Amino acid sequence: MEENTNVQSNEQLAQVSERPSGGKRFKAALKEKGRKIVVYLKRNTHVIPLIITLITSFVYLCLIGTYSVLVENNSGISESGITVFVNALASILILPLFLNAFPKRKKPNKVYIVAVFVVFALIIAMDSLFYVRCSDFMAVQEEAGRPISGANSDYFDSAFTATIVHLVFVSISVVVFALMPLYKMGLNKINTKKVLESNKFEDAIDTSEEV
Repeated sequence: MEENTNVQSNEQLAQVSERPSGGKRFKAALKEKGRKIVVYLKRNTHVIPLIITLITSFVYLCLIGTYSVLVENNSGISESGITVFVNALASILILPLFLNAFPKRKKPNKVYIVAVFVVFALIIAMDSLFYVRCSDFMAVQEEAGRPISGANSDYFDSAFTATIVHLVFVSISVVVFALMPLYKMGLNKINTKKVLESNKFEDAIDTSEEV
């Protein structure tokens, strides 16, 4: 009886010693979390350009205040108001178009994919038109002997900077969206199979015939 108790206690001590440390458990949990994220992205690769597009739309909506101040203080800039309105509308519209382009458990919808590219092109065109119209307005005012200066000049500088920043974000969104098939192939090459440890039999099984 005492011998059995000692054997059990030794087995318990062996199990405790074999239990991984806190650092190893954290590392394993982190690795498993990363594996699940990669598996999710394999199945839903469109989420990557969707998130970047969402950030781009959010950035533009935050910049509307800068454009509004400029347009309000300079009513002579042609088509400035309509470009801001169209871009604000397009920044919201592109998100449902994006979601419809990649319906769940269905093949991507090519019509909506083309529509997303069209909206991206429209946004770039409106930003470019806004920049050109503002530049032309400043040139006309300077030729007329009324150069833009003071606080009004700061409004133009802020609007120009905001437009360039937005164009950079839109360009990144277009590139990431267009290259999605390429990095989807790269994600599919990542091995995300779960490795199961094989059972180890410590005691040998005697298969010889009993005498």
